[in-house]
Amino acid sequence: MQCCMVPQIGFGETAAERADLNYRDVILEARLRQALARLNPQLPVEALDDAYRKLTKVDAPSLIERNRAVLRMLVDGVTVEYRRKDGSIAGAQASVVDFGDPGNMIG
Repeated sequence: MQCCMVPQIGFGETAAERADLNYRDVILEARLRQALARLNPQLPVEALDDAYRKLTKVDAPSLIERNRAVLRMLVDGVTVEYRRKDGSIAGAQASVVDFGDPGNMIG
């Protein structure tokens, strides 16, 4: 038995999810994208991409305001827009956390 195992998500591991050797990545992109798709099967890919962008590129003047914005999206969902097949624009809330089944978040 090894005393200090490197996590499977660790930099340099086969299929590693981390890009930073020093573990400074805040978001594991593949896991977030998989969670968005799993929690929002009714949304098209473009809406899921919009949710991912909004979660990872929060524009606010201060760190506190960015943290509040991300918290609000985690709790309430991410407001997204997408084009329907008929050309009209639709809006929806993309869930990020399944509060009814927290185990559903793990990929």
